[in-house]
Amino acid sequence: MAGSAARSGGGTSGATNAAIINFTKVLSDEVAKDGITVNAIHPTTTSATGGKLLRLEDSARRGGISIEEARVEAMRRLQEYSGPQAGAEDAADMVLFLSSDKAAAITGQTIAARGNFKGVYY
Repeated sequence: MAGSAARSGGGTSGATNAAIINFTKVLSDEVAKDGITVNAIHPTTTSATGGKLLRLEDSARRGGISIEEARVEAMRRLQEYSGPQAGAEDAADMVLFLSSDKAAAITGQTIAARGNFKGVYY
């Protein structure tokens, strides 16, 4: 899994994720002769990372609502701005596909399994 800050910048996070993508390509070249594929996925934004939780807590406090209500509102705004979003299950499906024999010719790639996400973070 490689965060999308690798594509859009983002300080330390962008540099770290760019390094993951670079490592994915280098490793895929090293193990290709052994029939091993290596790929990275930019997952959707549904995961509850520490930074996102802090932003949700702040939004809930400012709005006088629960954290769950703040999360629902943030996802509503995201969908309004970007359209239908991929869910965590879509990233999981991509992992399953890339792990299958049907993806034997795909290696060294970074794939965004994120729907129409446009970089709006909550």
